[in-house]
Amino acid sequence: MDLSKDISIRIDQLVNKEGSHLKAFASVTIGGAFAVHGVRVMDSEKGLFVQMPQRAFKRGEGETEYADVFHPVTAEARAAINEGVMAAYTAKVNELSGEKDHAATAAPTHKARRSAPER
Repeated sequence: MDLSKDISIRIDQLVNKEGSHLKAFASVTIGGAFAVHGVRVMDSEKGLFVQMPQRAFKRGEGETEYADVFHPVTAEARAAINEGVMAAYTAKVNELSGEKDHAATAAPTHKARRSAPER
């Protein structure tokens, strides 16, 4: 069963805050029937990874613990979501990077066209 056909992913927000391990927020739609918001792309010493939405709560002695609000049940589903989110994240970063590169190279050309030709 190819789950990737039943999963669509959207990068909702890129995070570019210095020192932050959080790189992006994503939404995952499964089978056109369920939407999961708050999926995160995180950066660690081992590299980028996908983190499911979580809620924080305090245990008896005040220690904060976290529990996933949503998580895939099978390894196949986890792989489909992880691969899809990382592909969408990479595509979004490349898209924005290309726009910045295009704007930087297009600006001088545009100015040159406006100046009067020398004779």
